Amino acid sequence: SSVGIDIAPAAITRAKSRYFGVNGTLDFYAMNLCHEALRSRKFKVLIDRGCFHTIPVADQPRFVQNILSMCDSSARVLLFCRAY
Repeated sequence: SSVGIDIAPAAITRAKSRYFGVNGTLDFYAMNLCHEALRSRKFKVLIDRGCFHTIPVADQPRFVQNILSMCDSSARVLLFCRAY
C-alpha cells in the first residue's frame, strides 16, 4: 500500500481523482506534518519531495519528529530539496 500526504486539500482531491481505480491500495491524507502524523502507521520508505526546505526553521524539529514517528525500525527516508 502507498500513502500520499499533502498540506493542501486540493492536492489530495486531485490525486484521489487522478488515481481512482489504480490497482493496489492508495490512501491520501490532507495534513500538516509539522503538527500531526499518522502514528498508527509505520512505513519502510518515506519520500519527501520538496517539503522540508520550505518549512520554517522553527517548525523543522517537529516535522522531523513526526516523520520519525511514522518510520519502521528499518525505514529509509529520501529527502529531495532545492540546492541554493
